[in-house]
Amino acid sequence: MITEKQSAYIEHIENWQRHMESDLRAPDSWLALVGLEPLKAGDNTIGSAADCDAHLPDSVPDHIGVITVQDNVVPAGQDRRQRNSRRANLYRKQKPA
Repeated sequence: MITEKQSAYIEHIENWQRHMESDLRAPDSWLALVGLEPLKAGDNTIGSAADCDAHLPDSVPDHIGVITVQDNVVPAGQDRRQRNSRRANLYRKQKPA
């Protein structure tokens, strides 16, 4: 059985967790940065290659993915086929002739 004091403590911790998550997901938070570079609206390529929008350390593969920003957020649950198709098209455009 949970006492009133324990219940208050649990509620305090859960409130703190909600507040922390909200702060982290804010448009100007650390989670909005990749490699200390803000993400632009639209598709952002990520990797260690010089042509990537978000540059990561050399220990990371040249091109590891694409993050799409819409209305200042990264939408969750994008259709994987749509995402993979867009990624393939972006890499084709970036590939030197």
